[in-house]
Amino acid sequence: MYKPFDFDPDKKYPIISYVYPGPRLSHLEMILLFLEGIIPPLLS
Repeated sequence: MYKPFDFDPDKKYPIISYVYPGPRLSHLEMILLFLEGIIPPLLS
C-alpha cells in the first residue's frame, strides 16, 4: 500500500482497488462468445 507523503492516520483516504485480469480475460471472452452462440463450439 502506498501512503501519501503527508499521511495522517486520523484522516480517511479513498482506496482505489484495481486488479489486472491478465491473459485470462481473453479466455473468458471466448467462453462468453460460445455461450451466446456467436462462435460455434469446435467439438460439436
